[in-house]
Amino acid sequence: MSLGMVSLSIKAFDEINLYYKKDLIDNPKAVILISHGLAEHCQRYDYVTNKLNNLGYNVYRYDHRGHGLSDGKRGHLSDVNNLVNDANTILELIKSENPNSPIFLLGQDVGGHTFLEYGCQYKDSVQGIILCSPLVCDTLGLTKTDESLTDILTPIPYNNTHNLTHDTVMQNSYENDPLILNKITLGMYKSLRESCLNIIDDLYKFKYPCLILHDSSDSTVSHNDSKFLFDNILSRDKDIRILNGLYHRLLDEIVKDEIIEEISKWIEKRLS
Repeated sequence: MSLGMVSLSIKAFDEINLYYKKDLIDNPKAVILISHGLAEHCQRYDYVTNKLNNLGYNVYRYDHRGHGLSDGKRGHLSDVNNLVNDANTILELIKSENPNSPIFLLGQDVGGHTFLEYGCQYKDSVQGIILCSPLVCDTLGLTKTDESLTDILTPIPYNNTHNLTHDTVMQNSYENDPLILNKITLGMYKSLRESCLNIIDDLYKFKYPCLILHDSSDSTVSHNDSKFLFDNILSRDKDIRILNGLYHRLLDEIVKDEIIEEISKWIEKRLS
């Protein structure tokens, strides 16, 4: 039985308000925290959340600072550690509200990068991490910018809707969504680029059970990022699935039901 959806906000370490939602059910078998991708927001995961609720999970999700309904300059980031600290703020809340429940993290591209950084910094905090098309070492140069630019607040266009999913309904909703960002600051790109360089040296610290999902046709973040990740983390329990014929946002794709089901089955195996 669903207990309903609640929208709230919580103070981050620097007093920025982070918007979050929680969708709760009776007797959940685990809790899943969703971290969204670059330029989007947590309400883009309404469908995913509903499916996960029906599969027996409580779901929390939040807007990154500078995204969606959270505070902060739109599309700006000064340090990836701010995203890691924000994730930890939400996780501490989840633990206080679900003291006896296993917790799993589910991150999309930059959300995946955030959880990857989190996993390198925090040990034994959650039961497992699922990464969809994660930004790791930026093989395709997503974070590359014009070297002549110096002002970190310079807005840079970001729009690749038709390279995100084959689902035309999702494409249209993305294009007509007023909370989607069409510009990202130079500072955001620089922060992510620096973090991609740093994480290459830090992956040995990551030891969580991990499921990595990526597609070979992803033109935003290469599947080679995920292969590099899989080869360099020290997790004893790790799985990778390189799919074919899909685009970047796997959870918005035409086969999203099958992907969500696969994620649920992976989690269930770690609950037994």
